[in-house]
This record gives sequence, structure tokens and C-alpha cells, in this order.
Amino acid sequence: MKKILLSTVLCGALALGASANETRQGVFISLGSDTAKVTAKDNGMETSSSETELAFGFGGDFVYVFPNKFTAGVQIEYSFHSDVKLLDVGFKGGYDVMPELNVYGLLGYGYLMPDDSDLDSAGGIGFGLGAEYNLKKSTNLPLSIGLEWKKFSGVEVYDKGGVTAECDYSRASLRVKYSF
Repeated sequence: MKKILLSTVLCGALALGASANETRQGVFISLGSDTAKVTAKDNGMETSSSETELAFGFGGDFVYVFPNKFTAGVQIEYSFHSDVKLLDVGFKGGYDVMPELNVYGLLGYGYLMPDDSDLDSAGGIGFGLGAEYNLKKSTNLPLSIGLEWKKFSGVEVYDKGGVTAECDYSRASLRVKYSF
């Protein structure tokens, strides 16, 4: 399933380029707040816990801009905090509300990697929303700032003792992007 989704996203993004009149690509760093709600099921008993932590990340995107102001492309990000790492790859589709402001939606796949050696890594489908403001016109620098929110629901995590846990993972972040 992971390979099919990733292949579909990448092939779709490449095919879109035929009708685009501009491309935007860049790398970014992010600072955000990660919230993980974990519901564990062990021998018929269910327990829940929730944790919010400061998280850091970095990544990049490649986006096509079409004559009608719609945008479409791919984004990859690696983020981490004290006990979980997240790698997510996905489709990024949006609209240029103004020449400097793009609002977009995200759909992709996230792979959670807990630092706890008793837990296995797991992945799931995620979605999100974001906005990015290009500072080039006002500062003459190839920078933009953005806000982004992502959610990965129902990610099943297993520990080596056989306990199943379902994790809802969300992230709100502030980003600074360098475009080239």
C-alpha cells in the first residue's frame, strides 16, 4: 500500500508539469507543536494517554503553478521531538490567493518511528492544511514563511509484547522556506 501511494503521488506530480507555466521549489525548516494521543488495547482493557511536545523539522517541496493560479506538487518532511520521529511524503495542492500568498491542502503518508525499543515503527495516511507567504517582493530575499497543520489518524503501533496501540498524531508548525 505504501509503495502504491508513493508511486501514484510522484507520477501524478510529474505528469502535471506538462501544463504548468512556472515551478517553485525550496527547502524549509520548521518549529512546531506535536500532539500524540495513544490508545492501547491489552487483554480487552483500553487505556489512553496524550502528550504534546515541541518538535523540529526540515524538508523540501516541488510545486507546479498553473495559469489559473492553482498549484500542485509534492512535499517531503522529516520531523522529530524527544521520543518520536516522523517522515511524511505527500501531494500538495493549493491556490494563489494573492501573488505572495498560497493556501494549500496536503494528502500523504506518514511513517512514525518511536525511539522506544519496545515499539515497532508504523505508518498511516495523513492530511493537512497550510498557508505560505512569499517575502521576496517586500525583502528582495528568496524566503517565505508559512503555517501548516497535519494529522495522521488511526496509525496502529505494536509493541513487542503483543499490545496494540492506535495513535492519532497531529502537528502545527511555523516554517521558514528558502526558494531556489
